[in-house]
Amino acid sequence: MKERKAHYALQLLDAYELNAFRKFLQSPYFNQKESIVLYFNILAEALKSEGGIADLDEQKVWNEIFGTPYDDLKFRKFNSDFFALIEKFLVQKEFEGDAQLVNYYKINGFRNRNADKLYSSLLTDIEVTRRTDPNRNAQYFLNQYNIEKAIFSLIPEDERKKDFRSNEYGLDIDKISINLDVYFISEKLKYYSNILSWNQLYHTDLNIKGIDLVMRLANNPIFKEVPVIAIFTKIIQLKTEPENEENFFELKGLVDEHLHLFPPFEGKEIIDAMLNYCINKVNKGTFSFERQVFEIYQRGLESEAILVNNVLETSDYRNIAMIGLRLGEINWVDKFIHEYAQKLDPKYQDNAFYFSLARLETYKANYEKVIENINKIIFDDVWYNLNARTLLMTAYFELGEIQVLESLLQSFRAYVSREKSLPKTRKTNYLNLISFTRQLLNIEGASPEKIEELKRKITSTQGVVNKPWLLEKINSYLQKRRK
Repeated sequence: MKERKAHYALQLLDAYELNAFRKFLQSPYFNQKESIVLYFNILAEALKSEGGIADLDEQKVWNEIFGTPYDDLKFRKFNSDFFALIEKFLVQKEFEGDAQLVNYYKINGFRNRNADKLYSSLLTDIEVTRRTDPNRNAQYFLNQYNIEKAIFSLIPEDERKKDFRSNEYGLDIDKISINLDVYFISEKLKYYSNILSWNQLYHTDLNIKGIDLVMRLANNPIFKEVPVIAIFTKIIQLKTEPENEENFFELKGLVDEHLHLFPPFEGKEIIDAMLNYCINKVNKGTFSFERQVFEIYQRGLESEAILVNNVLETSDYRNIAMIGLRLGEINWVDKFIHEYAQKLDPKYQDNAFYFSLARLETYKANYEKVIENINKIIFDDVWYNLNARTLLMTAYFELGEIQVLESLLQSFRAYVSREKSLPKTRKTNYLNLISFTRQLLNIEGASPEKIEELKRKITSTQGVVNKPWLLEKINSYLQKRRK
């Protein structure tokens, strides 16, 4: 069967959502066509099979549902109607998942029907929802603004004229203004933070009109202690004052205290901003920030803020393992690699898992296991081609497998030279590694002067992949020669 929008959308639903959608379609309020329910059941059953929906025959499906000759035009319209119901289901699901939004529409529904006898219990429900909402991000304050404004509209005009602060309704006109201000300031700060990142990444000079005024408001005593404002103000300062490390540690303190107030997708934005700052510091030679990178990753894992829809990105998985190994956290990394492999996208899980294990075994000096794990990797992209071959080079060298290493160096050079997606600078960095590794192979028996000369050459050359390992091998040779 030809894939249609409805089929693609249906495959996005997990088992729980498919069951909920079945109930949705069975409700006469949302759907009154039995044919739609039959179609869903056929598609849902097909999703369980190996071939999936693609293996279905459109004409047979049509006949099973309608018992009439196949009509392509009507079938396309039928699929369009089915897709519209999927959309409606997703909207309903999102709506019901936002208790604050539901309360807002409850107020409007009661007000439009003059249900004043229900106001008291409604306001009690709203207060309970407000207290139990775990989030305090910008959207929370927008929701509170809308709710407070709606509550204000419940009060008859005559009563408003008498007293704008009604004890009966708990109305405080200042709440409306403050919630709107916090939403406005925090959203402006977030977008300005994004623009600063884009300017750095794409070498642009974008700006937001009035941002100076917003920054002054953000530092006003009325707003500066609000977590969402305080955190994004500090993120902006990280980007505009990168040399002031105090901003980072103040942000870290705020995040430790308030990260739980943000939904996962915003928590990840905050974690990423801190990581980018620390990684830039490390790249510029402030290696003490490697420990900060590791601690931020740990915080992100503990809070699950680093996960996207409960999935850990492959690059984060590999980077966490790498930074932990650099810091000597061998046992922690071993546990992490095995525990969090289940959080990876299944399409990329095996490669990331076996590569990270190979890197771990390199640090343990179990070079046979390095080779064993590398052999389980499918070399389907440039990243694995480069990094896995680099680990293999180390393993063959340490095991004294000179003939195999020579062959690898030759094929590695050919791959780097012909790979069109690699920038010239990156090619040079890997070619330098290959060249220096070849020279290491010929250093046995060389004089200390010759070894020192190679060491100076490696040290002074800008852009050498795996330079610490090369220098470690050089120093090892020097020690042997001096004994």
